Order: sequence, then structure tokens, then C-alpha cells
Amino acid sequence: MEQYLTVKQFADQAGVSTQRIYQLLTKSLQPFCKYESGVKYISIEGLKLFNKEDSQEVTKDLPSDLQGLAKSENEILKETIEALRQQLTVKDEQLAAKDKQLIDLTAALKSSQEQHKALTDALTAAQALHAGTIQERLTVAQDQSEEETVIKKEEPQKRGFFKRIFGKKGSSQ
Repeated sequence: MEQYLTVKQFADQAGVSTQRIYQLLTKSLQPFCKYESGVKYISIEGLKLFNKEDSQEVTKDLPSDLQGLAKSENEILKETIEALRQQLTVKDEQLAAKDKQLIDLTAALKSSQEQHKALTDALTAAQALHAGTIQERLTVAQDQSEEETVIKKEEPQKRGFFKRIFGKKGSSQ
């Protein structure tokens, strides 16, 4: 059983206007057409024929000098499509190279970040060690100054020349 489409559906699938389909109904699509309840239906088989004949009819209806132009235009379009495909291939290769560069740079960045973290940890440890050393020195220095203070307190204070001469004899300060 053949499937039939309305003129609008047929035009949509063929990629042309309904006006063009009506023009072709009087010519090449007439054998594929049927009428039911005042509605025109076109067989799907006509769609296959339409695709083949459409390009032939367009060039057949043109004068001979325009037919050559249409063919050369088709050739130009084919060449353009081929050139675009080649450019697309080149762009794909360039993208692949850029992807590889991104992977390499990401790996280098990760390595650099790991080295930075290791150096930061080492620096923190060195600062802690240095702070401990300074604290130890301060503690030793404080202990020494306390010992010196104790020693100074134990020693009697020496009196100056004038104090010895004019000062009280009984007081020793």
C-alpha cells in the first residue's frame, strides 16, 4: 500500500514551497497525484522522483548559456564545500594540538603547585625551628641575667670617693 502526503507535507519534505509543488503537479508529479474529497495527495514515490528531476528540470528550463553557468556554479559550490572540509580537518588537527598543550600545561601547573606546597611546608618548619632556637636563647639569656642580678645584689655596693670621705662612717650602702 502506497503512502500519500498532502501538498504541504510533500513540500516540507522536499524542501521547496507549495507553489513549486503545484507547478510540478501539472508536469512530472501528475502520475503520483490522487484526489480524495477535494484534497490533493502525492505519493511518497514522487518524492524520490522529485529529488532527481528537480535539479534536471531547473537546468532544462534555462537557456543554454545559463545552463553552463548553473553547472559551473554547481562545480564552484562543490569546490567550496571541499575546501571547507579541508579547512575543517586542519582546524580539528589544531584543536587536538591545543588539547595536548592544555594537558601538558595542566600537568606542569599541578607539579609546580605541589613543589610550592612542599616549599611552604619546609619554610614553616624552618620558621618553627628558628622560633624555638630564639626562644631557647631568650630563656638562656634571661636565666643568665637573673643570675647576674642575684650576684650584683649579693656584692656590696662600692661607695664613691666623696661618699667615703664625707659620708657617714657607720652606714655602708
